Amino acid sequence: MKKILLLLVAVYTSALSYAQLTPGSHAYDFTVTDQFGAQHNLYTYLDAGMTVILDISATWCGPCWNYHTSGTMDELWAMHGPAGAPGVDPATTNDVMVIWIDGDGITTDASMIGQTITVNGQQVPSQGNWLLNSTTGAPLDYPVCNPAAADADLINADYAIGYFPTIYQICPDRSVTEIGQIGAAEAYAGINCSMPSLPTDVAFTTQYNGGTTSCGSVALGTVTIKNYGVDNLTSCNINIAGNALSAPINIPWTGNLASLEVVEVDLGSANLAQTGNITITVSADANPSNSTMTQALTKVTTPSTTQVHVQINFDNYPEECAWAIFDEAGTMVANKDYSVNTPADAATVNEFTSLPATGCYTFIIVDGYGDGLHSSQWGEFDGSAFVKTLDNSGNPVSNVWIYDGSTDYSFVEAAINATQTVTSVSELTLAENTLSAYPNPTNNQTNVNFMITTASEVKMSVINMLGDVVMNNNFGTLAAGNYNEVVNFSNMPAGLYLVNLNVNGKVSTLRLTVSK
Repeated sequence: MKKILLLLVAVYTSALSYAQLTPGSHAYDFTVTDQFGAQHNLYTYLDAGMTVILDISATWCGPCWNYHTSGTMDELWAMHGPAGAPGVDPATTNDVMVIWIDGDGITTDASMIGQTITVNGQQVPSQGNWLLNSTTGAPLDYPVCNPAAADADLINADYAIGYFPTIYQICPDRSVTEIGQIGAAEAYAGINCSMPSLPTDVAFTTQYNGGTTSCGSVALGTVTIKNYGVDNLTSCNINIAGNALSAPINIPWTGNLASLEVVEVDLGSANLAQTGNITITVSADANPSNSTMTQALTKVTTPSTTQVHVQINFDNYPEECAWAIFDEAGTMVANKDYSVNTPADAATVNEFTSLPATGCYTFIIVDGYGDGLHSSQWGEFDGSAFVKTLDNSGNPVSNVWIYDGSTDYSFVEAAINATQTVTSVSELTLAENTLSAYPNPTNNQTNVNFMITTASEVKMSVINMLGDVVMNNNFGTLAAGNYNEVVNFSNMPAGLYLVNLNVNGKVSTLRLTVSK
């Protein structure tokens, strides 16, 4: 399993966007080897005038298996695949290439033929034999490829894979469009590919991937420009303007870009004047309609402190989560990667960070799968999170980010305008958030553990997801020490509950799942 923190650093330092590709994005070349040992190079097929239908899936993925066994790829191969290839009809249109790729680096040859594999001590089942036609049982003729982990990771990054299956149409002009899980007839009818005709035609092939919120300067990321013209492109200007900026920016580019080639241009950083928009335009273009993008930017002015409290109530996949805080120079000053020493499902973590000085910081949280803490869409439970800054007594000063778990995200950024130095948070505040439960989930009773460092008034309540208080204990004044409270859920319905611990008026919350 790759460490999610590495993804987080890549997101910040390279301004990479892990959302699905926008229509018209540039297709990067790759070479993969199929089940017969034959190699397939993307650009070779595109340069031959073929449209490539690319299915990136995983052997453990149920929706992937459903689409794989629907016959769509089989039909596209038979009716439109390369003339003379095995399983292709003699009357083929000879203009489509089909490639299936397993995008999960853990996949082995055993899982490709339907066997369960063990990864990091956990069993990972396969949906079936991916090399056979599910109806006839005959071997598949079209390429089914299981690249090495490093190659799969590169393809996933180049094609911004946020979920499996992802189905792309790639045109001979090397433009990519996600088509989804549609049938063969619809997929073929929807092919609308063209080749360059204008002498000059420059377009952006990436969506905006820079920062979107800051209290000072913001990294504008990079743009990839593509020469859709017939003539070589040797120079152009990239102009950035808008009311969000203190001053317009002009970036000249020179080089020698052949038709259909791309180049990435670093936009640098800009000072934010206010919340507003920027418009990025590339010049030297006979077709300006595809050469402009607009992005909203937010300038954060709310004062914060240098003491940051991050609370995450995990869903079923805490190992997908990591966060970090960067200063204005891009140096990481704090981080946590939960793919290492992963908390339990539904666990609550409270992290406290002292920023090194006042100034402008960026908080970034990433999800390795791209669905945030939104597991209810998979029939499980959602998480939630918040980031706040605190005063010396541990009281909230500002809300940096609040998330209820009802939406997806690959990564989120939020600015911290640290204007007040807080040297420390009292030991009591930290201790009050030392709250845990075992077992969690439970089907009967659980042990709720907490610690206090000074004599305190302590109360505990349990709340169901309807907001009803189903249990309420007032312990009165407890001496400093570690405590264990046995909570009985045997007469309560299955579901998600919140355990609130109130110590001298400060509340910590733990999510607990009851299963029957």
